[in-house]
Amino acid sequence: KDIWDLFFSLFGCCWVMPFKVRDFLAMWEGGKCRKDQKKICRIAPLCIFWSLWLERNRRVFEGLVLLNLSLKDRVLKLLYFWVLESFPMYVGSFVEFLG
Repeated sequence: KDIWDLFFSLFGCCWVMPFKVRDFLAMWEGGKCRKDQKKICRIAPLCIFWSLWLERNRRVFEGLVLLNLSLKDRVLKLLYFWVLESFPMYVGSFVEFLG
């Protein structure tokens, strides 16, 4: 929940999370974000899902747990990398990306 709250505050979104991932994906199209951030908002949920899946596997198979702050940092850096690779004209530095 903390990661989603971070994402929503970063992009200025107001959103109530559905209980099921399927419902979330059906409702989410990036339409809750500002127009200039729409492409980033479409990538962000996939980045969060991917990061949470990797963390889940790390906990189950390796017995390692990443602290919440470290996980948030990892998600933000991965999102920045994905946006930088997909839409380089939208971002400069990581600090600019965080706005």
